Amino acid sequence: MIVVANASGTGIFALHEDGQQVLALVLASLETGAYAGLRVYSYAGILGANDPLPATGLTWLNAPQTLAGYANAARKALSEGPGPGQFGRILQVTIASGTYPVPIDATTRSSLGDAAFETTLTNGDQYTIESWLLPTGQFISLDAPSIMTFAKACSAAFQALFNAQKQAVAGIVAGTITTKAQVNAILAASAPAGSTGG
Repeated sequence: MIVVANASGTGIFALHEDGQQVLALVLASLETGAYAGLRVYSYAGILGANDPLPATGLTWLNAPQTLAGYANAARKALSEGPGPGQFGRILQVTIASGTYPVPIDATTRSSLGDAAFETTLTNGDQYTIESWLLPTGQFISLDAPSIMTFAKACSAAFQALFNAQKQAVAGIVAGTITTKAQVNAILAASAPAGSTGG
Protein backbone atom coordinates (compact mmCIF):
# COMPACT_ATOMS: atom_id res chain seq x y z
CA MET A 1 0.00 0.00 0.00
CA ILE A 2 1.19 3.51 -0.75
CA VAL A 3 0.57 5.96 2.08
CA VAL A 4 0.72 9.72 1.58
CA ALA A 5 1.30 11.48 4.90
CA ASN A 6 1.42 15.12 5.93
CA ALA A 7 4.73 16.98 5.70
CA SER A 8 5.68 16.16 9.28
CA GLY A 9 4.91 12.46 8.76
CA THR A 10 2.39 12.30 11.60
CA GLY A 11 -0.97 11.85 9.85
CA ILE A 12 -2.47 10.12 6.80
CA PHE A 13 -3.35 12.40 3.87
CA ALA A 14 -4.28 9.72 1.29
CA LEU A 15 -4.00 6.00 0.62
CA HIS A 16 -3.33 4.23 -2.71
CA GLU A 17 -3.12 0.65 -3.88
CA ASP A 18 0.39 -0.68 -4.44
CA GLY A 19 1.75 -0.46 -7.96
CA GLN A 20 4.65 0.99 -9.90
CA GLN A 21 2.49 3.31 -12.01
CA VAL A 22 0.64 4.61 -8.98
CA LEU A 23 3.92 5.21 -7.16
CA ALA A 24 5.40 7.12 -10.12
CA LEU A 25 2.28 9.32 -10.35
CA VAL A 26 2.26 9.99 -6.62
CA LEU A 27 5.96 10.91 -6.62
CA ALA A 28 5.45 13.19 -9.62
CA SER A 29 2.53 14.99 -7.95
CA LEU A 30 4.68 15.85 -4.92
CA GLU A 31 5.98 18.97 -6.69
CA THR A 32 2.99 20.56 -8.34
CA GLY A 33 -0.06 18.46 -7.57
CA ALA A 34 -2.28 17.88 -4.60
CA TYR A 35 0.58 16.15 -2.76
CA ALA A 36 3.07 19.03 -2.91
CA GLY A 37 5.41 18.85 0.08
CA LEU A 38 3.96 15.63 1.52
CA ARG A 39 5.68 12.36 2.42
CA VAL A 40 5.13 9.08 0.57
CA TYR A 41 5.57 5.73 2.32
CA SER A 42 5.31 2.09 1.36
CA TYR A 43 3.43 -0.06 3.89
CA ALA A 44 2.94 -3.83 3.76
CA GLY A 45 -0.18 -3.82 5.96
CA ILE A 46 -3.68 -2.48 5.45
CA LEU A 47 -4.82 0.94 6.59
CA GLY A 48 -8.06 2.88 6.51
CA ALA A 49 -8.35 6.61 5.88
CA ASN A 50 -9.13 7.28 9.56
CA ASP A 51 -6.40 5.04 10.98
CA PRO A 52 -3.41 6.63 12.68
CA LEU A 53 -0.13 6.51 10.82
CA PRO A 54 1.70 3.35 12.02
CA ALA A 55 4.79 3.91 14.14
CA THR A 56 6.63 1.03 12.42
CA GLY A 57 6.62 -0.79 9.11
CA LEU A 58 6.73 2.31 6.92
CA THR A 59 9.40 2.89 4.26
CA TRP A 60 9.80 6.57 3.38
CA LEU A 61 9.99 6.51 -0.45
CA ASN A 62 10.52 10.17 -1.28
CA ALA A 63 13.05 10.91 1.44
CA PRO A 64 16.09 12.63 -0.06
CA GLN A 65 18.33 9.75 0.97
CA THR A 66 16.25 7.01 -0.73
CA LEU A 67 16.91 5.98 -4.31
CA ALA A 68 13.30 6.67 -5.38
CA GLY A 69 13.57 10.13 -3.78
CA TYR A 70 16.86 10.63 -5.61
CA ALA A 71 15.25 9.63 -8.94
CA ASN A 72 12.51 12.20 -8.36
CA ALA A 73 14.98 14.95 -7.44
CA ALA A 74 17.29 14.10 -10.35
CA ARG A 75 14.41 14.21 -12.83
CA LYS A 76 13.31 17.55 -11.43
CA ALA A 77 16.85 18.99 -11.70
CA LEU A 78 17.01 17.90 -15.33
CA SER A 79 13.73 19.58 -16.19
CA GLU A 80 13.87 22.66 -13.97
CA GLY A 81 17.60 23.19 -13.50
CA PRO A 82 19.88 22.63 -10.51
CA GLY A 83 19.11 26.02 -8.96
CA PRO A 84 17.49 29.43 -9.41
CA GLY A 85 18.30 31.06 -12.73
CA GLN A 86 19.79 27.84 -14.13
CA PHE A 87 18.40 25.59 -16.84
CA GLY A 88 18.36 21.82 -16.82
CA ARG A 89 17.99 19.99 -20.11
CA ILE A 90 18.13 22.21 -23.19
CA LEU A 91 17.00 20.86 -26.55
CA GLN A 92 18.32 21.85 -29.96
CA VAL A 93 15.19 22.39 -32.08
CA THR A 94 15.28 23.09 -35.81
CA ILE A 95 12.71 25.38 -37.43
CA ALA A 96 12.73 27.18 -40.80
CA SER A 97 15.04 29.98 -39.61
CA GLY A 98 17.63 27.72 -37.93
CA THR A 99 18.39 25.50 -34.95
CA TYR A 100 17.81 27.03 -31.51
CA PRO A 101 18.17 26.05 -27.84
CA VAL A 102 14.88 25.35 -26.07
CA PRO A 103 14.88 24.60 -22.32
CA ILE A 104 12.19 22.32 -20.88
CA ASP A 105 11.65 24.17 -17.58
CA ALA A 106 8.17 25.02 -16.30
CA THR A 107 8.25 28.64 -17.52
CA THR A 108 9.18 27.63 -21.06
CA ARG A 109 6.64 24.79 -21.13
CA SER A 110 3.89 27.11 -19.93
CA SER A 111 4.78 29.88 -22.37
CA LEU A 112 4.97 27.49 -25.32
CA GLY A 113 1.76 25.78 -24.27
CA ASP A 114 -0.04 29.12 -24.13
CA ALA A 115 1.38 30.14 -27.51
CA ALA A 116 0.45 26.79 -29.08
CA PHE A 117 -3.08 27.17 -27.75
CA GLU A 118 -3.25 30.70 -29.14
CA THR A 119 -2.31 29.43 -32.60
CA THR A 120 -5.36 27.17 -32.54
CA LEU A 121 -7.61 30.13 -31.70
CA THR A 122 -6.33 32.62 -34.29
CA ASN A 123 -6.48 30.94 -37.69
CA GLY A 124 -3.31 29.00 -37.03
CA ASP A 125 -0.70 30.36 -39.42
CA GLN A 126 -1.52 34.00 -38.68
CA TYR A 127 -0.25 33.95 -35.09
CA THR A 128 3.36 34.94 -34.42
CA ILE A 129 5.58 35.81 -31.49
CA GLU A 130 7.79 38.72 -32.45
CA SER A 131 10.27 38.46 -29.55
CA TRP A 132 10.90 34.96 -28.20
CA LEU A 133 13.83 35.05 -25.77
CA LEU A 134 16.28 32.17 -26.05
CA PRO A 135 18.45 31.06 -23.09
CA THR A 136 21.41 32.59 -24.93
CA GLY A 137 19.84 36.06 -24.58
CA GLN A 138 19.02 36.24 -28.29
CA PHE A 139 15.51 37.22 -29.46
CA ILE A 140 13.92 35.48 -32.43
CA SER A 141 10.54 35.66 -34.13
CA LEU A 142 8.38 32.53 -34.14
CA ASP A 143 5.59 31.88 -36.62
CA ALA A 144 2.79 29.42 -35.86
CA PRO A 145 4.55 26.32 -37.27
CA SER A 146 7.72 27.21 -35.31
CA ILE A 147 5.72 27.66 -32.11
CA MET A 148 4.14 24.26 -32.58
CA THR A 149 7.53 22.64 -33.30
CA PHE A 150 9.07 24.17 -30.16
CA ALA A 151 6.04 23.24 -28.02
CA LYS A 152 5.90 19.63 -29.24
CA ALA A 153 9.64 19.11 -28.75
CA CYS A 154 9.55 20.62 -25.26
CA SER A 155 6.52 18.61 -24.20
CA ALA A 156 7.91 15.33 -25.58
CA ALA A 157 11.27 15.81 -23.85
CA PHE A 158 9.58 16.66 -20.54
CA GLN A 159 7.35 13.57 -20.76
CA ALA A 160 10.37 11.44 -21.67
CA LEU A 161 11.93 12.41 -18.33
CA PHE A 162 8.84 11.25 -16.44
CA ASN A 163 8.84 8.01 -18.43
CA ALA A 164 12.50 7.52 -17.50
CA GLN A 165 11.74 8.22 -13.83
CA LYS A 166 8.91 5.69 -13.96
CA GLN A 167 11.33 3.14 -15.45
CA ALA A 168 13.89 3.88 -12.73
CA VAL A 169 11.32 3.58 -9.93
CA ALA A 170 10.08 0.29 -11.38
CA GLY A 171 13.66 -0.98 -11.33
CA ILE A 172 14.16 0.24 -7.77
CA VAL A 173 10.99 -1.53 -6.63
CA ALA A 174 12.02 -4.70 -8.49
CA GLY A 175 15.53 -4.54 -7.04
CA THR A 176 17.30 -4.28 -10.42
CA ILE A 177 18.22 -0.59 -9.93
CA THR A 178 20.34 -0.15 -6.82
CA THR A 179 22.61 2.85 -7.45
CA LYS A 180 22.36 6.54 -8.30
CA ALA A 181 24.57 5.88 -11.34
CA GLN A 182 21.95 3.49 -12.73
CA VAL A 183 19.21 6.08 -12.16
CA ASN A 184 21.34 8.74 -13.85
CA ALA A 185 21.95 6.46 -16.84
CA ILE A 186 18.23 5.87 -17.33
CA LEU A 187 17.46 9.58 -17.10
CA ALA A 188 20.35 10.44 -19.45
CA ALA A 189 19.10 7.91 -22.01
CA SER A 190 15.84 9.87 -22.27
CA ALA A 191 17.63 12.92 -23.69
CA PRO A 192 16.89 13.75 -27.33
CA ALA A 193 19.92 13.85 -29.64
CA GLY A 194 21.86 17.10 -29.39
CA SER A 195 20.39 18.22 -26.08
CA THR A 196 22.56 19.48 -23.25
CA GLY A 197 22.23 19.62 -19.48
CA GLY A 198 21.85 15.88 -18.87
